[in-house]
Amino acid sequence: MILKLNYILSVNRENLLLTKQQIINKGQQHLQNKQRDLLIISRDLTTKPVIFNAKKLQDLIFQKEKLKEKCIDFINKKVELLKHFNELLLIINPVNTLKRGFAIVKKDTKIITNLSEIKIGETLNIQFYDGTVQTIVNNKILKNEETTNI
Repeated sequence: MILKLNYILSVNRENLLLTKQQIINKGQQHLQNKQRDLLIISRDLTTKPVIFNAKKLQDLIFQKEKLKEKCIDFINKKVELLKHFNELLLIINPVNTLKRGFAIVKKDTKIITNLSEIKIGETLNIQFYDGTVQTIVNNKILKNEETTNI
């Protein structure tokens, strides 16, 4: 019986030692796996922000270029619009109108645009490109009418 108990104890001791070694091995393997996972996470924590920041920097550079292009387009359109308005101003400039053979009729300092503003006998100034003449109204001729004399 003692032999039998010693044998059982011996087998159980071996089983315990084997189980102990398996637990140690499994624990070490588990720790190694966790260390590997931590290394991967640590690498990700150092590289992913760099990659993320690089991508965001590229996005910002792209947006900056787009904004720059849009600003240049906007400015170019405004420059073209200013050129257009400048041309219009040149066209409607009274000096250029006078150069084309037209004249500006004034009573005192007021520009006359209607025949009804003029009375026979009034003194008018007629401005040409190269000077002004002063005249007295002798008659008025309305469209589709004959001369009115006094």
